[in-house]
Amino acid sequence: MSEVEGVWEQEVAEASAVVRALLLALDAYLPGGAKRGEHVSVLTVSTLERLGASDTELAIARQAGALHDIGKLCVSRKVLLKPAPLTARELTEVREHVRHGAALLGRIPTVATCAPLVLRQYERWAGTGFPNGMKGTEIPLGARALSVSLAFVAMTTPQPWREALSEENAITQIREDASHSFDPEVVEAFLAVQPLIQPVEL
Repeated sequence: MSEVEGVWEQEVAEASAVVRALLLALDAYLPGGAKRGEHVSVLTVSTLERLGASDTELAIARQAGALHDIGKLCVSRKVLLKPAPLTARELTEVREHVRHGAALLGRIPTVATCAPLVLRQYERWAGTGFPNGMKGTEIPLGARALSVSLAFVAMTTPQPWREALSEENAITQIREDASHSFDPEVVEAFLAVQPLIQPVEL
């Protein structure tokens, strides 16, 4: 092994350790957060592989998928676990988690490159998302893949205020949202790989 390869492997190991530590913290605060993060990560990376993304893009997306909810550490658990629809004020508080998450990750050198994807995960293809109303290809490809993956996992996971949707119903909704919420090309790639992937067991 060359010196360069040794340094690269060490950097990968350090980044993986940071991701795992952050997921443990998230899971302690929001039970199930780590498992959801891992599932989103696998779906996002598989979608991007289908689209021909580079190894660097895949590595960044792997981290962003796993840590997409890390900013919820800065949101009240009372709000996150509320067994009813959120008020407008509570929804605003929850939406801020993308800024909190990106700010946190941006301060950690080994995972800082995934911060922009975490920030952009709720931008929408038609420009109706947040935090900045970006649209179309202004949104990084990794964030476009992340948004589809996390939407699927969110819909098929029970929430305090609703039961989980079936995979079939979630896929139908994602198809309907293509060209509005999601990049149609990303949706097609996601639909090609999703049946091959099962939720991750930690």
